[in-house]
Amino acid sequence: MDWFGAHKRPLPFRETRDPYKIWVSEILAQQTRIAAMLPFYQRFVERFPAVGNLADAPLDDVLALWAGMGYYARARNLHAAARVVRDQYGGVLPDTAEALRALPGIGAYTAGAIASIAFGLPEPAIDGNVRRVYARLFADGDGSAAEAWVRSLMSGAMEAGHSPGEITEALMELGALVCLPQTPRCAECPLEPECKAKRTNTIGRFPIRPVKKEKSVEYRDIVAVNDENRRYLMRKRTESILRGMLEFPEQTTLNRDGFTVTDAEPWIEAEHIFTHRVWRMRGYRARVAPPSQDALPDGYRWVSVAEMETLAIPGAMRAFVTALKTAERARRWRLLLGAEAVGGEAPAGDDANMDAALRAVYDGQNFSYGPDGGRKSSKNVAGWVDIIQREFPEEAVNVMINDAIGRHNIESLLLRPNALRAAPRDAHTAAFLLRNRSKIPRESREAARQIVRAVTDEMRRKLELKLHSAAAGTLNRRARGIAPGAVDWHGTIRKNLGRYNAQTRVITPDRFLFFERGQRRAPYELWIFVDQSASMAHSAMTAVTAAAVLAGVPALRTKLFAFDTEVTDLCGGIDDPVETLFQLRFTGGTDIANALQYVANHVTQPQRTALLVVSDLQDGGEPEHAAAQFLSLTQSGIKNAVLMPCSAGGALPKNGLAAQISAEAGTLCAAAAPDALPDVVARLLSR
Repeated sequence: MDWFGAHKRPLPFRETRDPYKIWVSEILAQQTRIAAMLPFYQRFVERFPAVGNLADAPLDDVLALWAGMGYYARARNLHAAARVVRDQYGGVLPDTAEALRALPGIGAYTAGAIASIAFGLPEPAIDGNVRRVYARLFADGDGSAAEAWVRSLMSGAMEAGHSPGEITEALMELGALVCLPQTPRCAECPLEPECKAKRTNTIGRFPIRPVKKEKSVEYRDIVAVNDENRRYLMRKRTESILRGMLEFPEQTTLNRDGFTVTDAEPWIEAEHIFTHRVWRMRGYRARVAPPSQDALPDGYRWVSVAEMETLAIPGAMRAFVTALKTAERARRWRLLLGAEAVGGEAPAGDDANMDAALRAVYDGQNFSYGPDGGRKSSKNVAGWVDIIQREFPEEAVNVMINDAIGRHNIESLLLRPNALRAAPRDAHTAAFLLRNRSKIPRESREAARQIVRAVTDEMRRKLELKLHSAAAGTLNRRARGIAPGAVDWHGTIRKNLGRYNAQTRVITPDRFLFFERGQRRAPYELWIFVDQSASMAHSAMTAVTAAAVLAGVPALRTKLFAFDTEVTDLCGGIDDPVETLFQLRFTGGTDIANALQYVANHVTQPQRTALLVVSDLQDGGEPEHAAAQFLSLTQSGIKNAVLMPCSAGGALPKNGLAAQISAEAGTLCAAAAPDALPDVVARLLSR
């Protein structure tokens, strides 16, 4: 015990007697060096600080955090055991070795370690370290008889005022630091004078190890296939080994699940060594046709290279993930610097389109794009705009167009009538025109309006029925409820005295009387506020078109406003989305708090008002002021929601203000996608 007191390592799980944290540390330390598991331990207890947090988490989240530790059955059992502890023990780990052993993934050693260290019980924890110390100390075979010896040590320790847990930790430490398997440090060992193996010079013979079985070798053909968005097909494993983890599927598995694999080309080879087997894998890049165009089979999903950092992907797939990351970095550098600068093959497919679009702006002194030698013409400029809007995110499109205008003076070509007539009538083109409305020459204005009108008409066609039904249906359901104070209880009782039951002393009315309403209740109001910052053109088209639809709902009074650092009332033109959109500035500067203060100052019936803010929540003012205003509106009775621009896949951007107002004010934050809008309006009006 003196040796342990002087030499023990300052490990974080030794600074606590929390049974949960000791349990986690013991599970992580199985088959893993302490130095390797410490970062995982810190991350794990920060993410799941108590049994309840772990039990409530989805298994996929636990496996993702475990990725890189290996032996994933430990994570699955830890999660399953946490749920048993939550459901059967009220979230408190049982304090007997017998009850601990009944939990998934806890054997005799782990139960003994938790019982002795956390609860001070004389329960031995016999692992490889302890067996090795015992076998050498007594020159006794494989150390399997160590348990009785440890029990006697614990008994003596308790008589001397020590905890059984100190014996457990001291023996583990002695085996880990001194009595090493290959090069024991006998001179540092406190038990050296009594060590029989040392005296007989037979340390290398103990413990006697069983003959290891040769690892089985499995050959696997791994297929990496990506979609048009450069996401890769992955499958959640259902097999016992690595169950629940994501993998690049095998060709045989794809064939079994109905996929058609074609054009397979050799890619990379990799090997992964498990405890009892070896995977030797050959990777292929291929084309894959799913069994159905509507949806992937169960267990399959598309995953971007960036997402692979956060998902439960085992170490066996690490070589393939690393290769994809390397290829993605090389691809981006090639597009950024040009193929000549980084060497390698010329880009192909969509990358070739992107490369050509970048070359047009950033290579050479003159704008050069198109099949006719790349001369600067309105037709070629229109084709260039079409490509960049299809291949690049909106922020990049804005930068590229501004750079093209600044470097090559193509502004006039972009906005000429013949260029607009050749441009696609889609949301990308409409957004570009709205952002540059002040630069459109007089002769091009009608063509520009026709493009925007075509886009908003199509939006309206898709939105009208669903949005009208969502709003009207929700308000009708609200109206069918009986308002508090509407029943004339005295009159109702007098009218139903004949239905009084003397035995039960209860009147069962068959008719209710209501007070007459002096006037009709004011209609429910929906205030829509649209952010005019440059990145909001797409979302503004959706919001303004939706406002025009909702203005036709009789039970709803819809009001429309735009804001930057000031608020503009657009209610007068709410029925005409095109004219309204061409009034918006789409410039910099946003003060959300000021817009919300306008709402607070002008709403007259907060209990019957809902607010829909369409914004990226990139506040040029003070975000904390905006958060306080959202909370104040909620407390006043105004229901509020925020529609934010989303990625092509529908994902919301990470935003601190959105997270804060969602948590503190109960603000509904959703994607500003046309398909999602009816549901958002229904949820907002039903609050």
